[in-house]
Amino acid sequence: MTDLEARTREWIEGDPDPATRAELTALLESNDPELAERMNGSLAFGTAGIRGEVEGGSNRMNRAVVIRTTAGLAAHLLATTDPHDRTVVIGRDARPSSAAFMEDTVGVLAAAGFTVRYFAEPTATPLVAFAGLRFDACSTVVITASHNPPRDNGYKVYAGNGAQIVSPTDVEIAEAIAAVGPANQVPRSASPFEDPEVSAIGPELFDDYLRAVAAELPALTGDRAI
Repeated sequence: MTDLEARTREWIEGDPDPATRAELTALLESNDPELAERMNGSLAFGTAGIRGEVEGGSNRMNRAVVIRTTAGLAAHLLATTDPHDRTVVIGRDARPSSAAFMEDTVGVLAAAGFTVRYFAEPTATPLVAFAGLRFDACSTVVITASHNPPRDNGYKVYAGNGAQIVSPTDVEIAEAIAAVGPANQVPRSASPFEDPEVSAIGPELFDDYLRAVAAELPALTGDRAI
């Protein structure tokens, strides 16, 4: 058995998603050269997160990668934040698998003991970051790939100050992710949106956001009225 085959079989065994398990199994059984690229290491955690094409493999965006990434983030937050400051805000866009990725993210964080506030519908990234500040979150996660091609998705992490994480935090989170075992062994809430520590963010926050933005605009005088 080659190293590639061994790594692929190990990944398939730890992948909780039957769809991506089937993808990788088909590539493995057909000796498809694409398998080597899909299993060429892991998506690098940097520039505030990860991003890549949505499909099976350790070097792609999929549920297994999101679960392991969230477990690493949770471990980092548990080691670096106050026990009484364990709220995380989560939002997503409408890209492929965004809803499933958010559900897994909520599930892992809830199982790890965090209070989670989330947006039930696709939401603009600035509003999610604003919610992190409004709810005094120790971290904010946005499931999005920004300007990447439509087939891609990503996972962005914001710090407690509402800004994207910077070094050395990204390096520390990457190290925590590397220490996580197979995705199907990461504890997750079975019904994350029914967890008592998980709640949706209401539409009133958008009004708060608009008022906060308006308050930061420079005052207009004379004929220059809005």
